[in-house]
Amino acid sequence: MEKEKWVNGWGLGVTHPPLSEAQWSKDTTVRYILLNSLTAKAIRLSFTNRFGDHPAHLSAVTVAISVNGKCTVDSESMTFVTFNGKNGCIIPPHGDVTSYEIPFSIRSGEKLAVSIYFGDFVQMNTGFTYPNKYMVRRFIAGNHVSDNDFDQMQVSFSAAYNFLWSIDFLVSSESFSVAAFGDSITSQEWVDIVAQKLSENSAGNRAIVRRAVSGSRIFGCYPALSYYHYGEDGKTRFEREVMHPGVRSVIILHGINDLIHPDGKNPLRPMSNMPSADQMLDGLLWYVRTAQSYGLKAYLGTLLPIKGWRTYDIMRDDIRIAVNSMIRSQTVSDGVIDFEAAVRDKDDARAFDPVCNSGDSLHPSIEGYRRMANAVPMEIFE
Repeated sequence: MEKEKWVNGWGLGVTHPPLSEAQWSKDTTVRYILLNSLTAKAIRLSFTNRFGDHPAHLSAVTVAISVNGKCTVDSESMTFVTFNGKNGCIIPPHGDVTSYEIPFSIRSGEKLAVSIYFGDFVQMNTGFTYPNKYMVRRFIAGNHVSDNDFDQMQVSFSAAYNFLWSIDFLVSSESFSVAAFGDSITSQEWVDIVAQKLSENSAGNRAIVRRAVSGSRIFGCYPALSYYHYGEDGKTRFEREVMHPGVRSVIILHGINDLIHPDGKNPLRPMSNMPSADQMLDGLLWYVRTAQSYGLKAYLGTLLPIKGWRTYDIMRDDIRIAVNSMIRSQTVSDGVIDFEAAVRDKDDARAFDPVCNSGDSLHPSIEGYRRMANAVPMEIFE
């Protein structure tokens, strides 16, 4: 590459994983398998302990190319990640750490395996927990960061992507990425399907980066322990998650939880939390103007149907429909992606097309996520 630059090519939204009796880990290795659509000659990894009350000691970290998207890795690609010349690091409470630049060749479509060993007790209070079919994360007892594979009799599913939250790639100068900002709907497969399209159709110089927190809202967060995993409010998250090297645009699909959470029964979810359509649009346009102030283009997505969801009623759905109408007619954003139109029932605009409904009437099925991915104009990546 004659001219190169750093581009943020992978990332997650970060929150406090759901609390359980077991909040600490020791003498454990995790391995995360990550989709990648960039061709690069070096990478640098960023870790966060944003919600941790204690220092987090990462005893060792490696990267390697995954074989067939599983925990097996190409041994020749195995590389230790260094921090200030050391193989491990300590992330301070509520702090972040970024590795040194790691010489590491990876091609578009190859999957990256990141392995982390926790030798000492580590409080596992920061991570990304929402599952989807493209996400592979495993753990095993002991130090296995440099193993080519994990013993299938000893390995199990990891509850979260802990601490790892962003990876930058040293790529050709024409490369860039697009951030996808949202909640549980963006935590799921439509982003991965777009990433696969990019790895198949681009020259290894385009990426989409997930920045999503399940349960998150535009307005407010929950103080109760049982809702910590819903994360921070959107305005607190937005700049930290979106403004990274090489990000040119952001797709914003956020706000449905502001409408479905208030129920008037749970004291933590009073009906007074219900925003008006005008307030919702103001919040969404705050995202747009903030992104544009950094020189990014911002695209608003319409909110998906909710008919059949457990807190559904006409009042809140009328707000959703009004918000979507205003999203389509506003001229502040650089474009609109009509996700609702892609998945709604042709005979009932308040509901999902049955083949696009996962069954809960809030989250799409795999077919719904395919349609959402196809609704994203590829011109955004040109």
